[in-house]
Amino acid sequence: MTQFKLKLGNTSGPVIHFFHGFMGSHSDWLSIIDPLLEKYLCVLWDLPGHGQSSLPSAPNQLFKHFFQDAPQADFYVGYSMGGRIASWLAMQEGVELKGLFLESAHLGLESTQEKELRRASDSKLLENIQTSDDLLSFLNNWYANPLWGNLNQAPDYAQFIESKKMNQLEGWKAALKYYGLGEQPGTRNFWQHSVIPICYLSGELDLKYMEIARSLPKRADFNRHEIVNAGHNTKFTEPDQFTEKLLEFLKKYSP
Repeated sequence: MTQFKLKLGNTSGPVIHFFHGFMGSHSDWLSIIDPLLEKYLCVLWDLPGHGQSSLPSAPNQLFKHFFQDAPQADFYVGYSMGGRIASWLAMQEGVELKGLFLESAHLGLESTQEKELRRASDSKLLENIQTSDDLLSFLNNWYANPLWGNLNQAPDYAQFIESKKMNQLEGWKAALKYYGLGEQPGTRNFWQHSVIPICYLSGELDLKYMEIARSLPKRADFNRHEIVNAGHNTKFTEPDQFTEKLLEFLKKYSP
């Protein structure tokens, strides 16, 4: 098993673990962390099956083995799939976070039927990709979904697409199989009863996750923000707004 994470910033400061989304990598965070590096130690992960990280030999023991040192942190920051992982890790015994900061993250599916349907859907998602041209066509169709808002019109869109390679395909398939939305436990009960401060960001153009955000359990130390002119990936299209909200949250709970 190969586990890759990049550490940048103040080695004596509060520790923040960053978890990217599906088909992403640790580099997805590089555009927003500069304002953090003087005060915080930023740990940027490649999730299993992504970037330079492989899955463990026993994928069913994924969280036990791959993320064994992740709880040693002050904050978790997670986007989409990485937000679900951050929530799951925050639920584990012995984890004492100062805050959990999530971008466009699902709370998990609650019913067995919902999970089975999602597993079936995920198993077919990438099955028709055989060539680089197939991958390019898939990605352009994927990011044309209204959920992404105007992401495919962003100046760096071509570079964003270019970063996703055919040699990552099998890792993405494995990620969906072993820790896709249909596999992870629901976290709604955790959200409702945890005392960990939580901030949740959603893009105003991502109607699905705006609805999820509005349905989140309300409790003390819960902060919710809508990012203007952004879809699912708010930090890519509106990095300044994202960083502003992240800094506000970090300063509030780690003055």
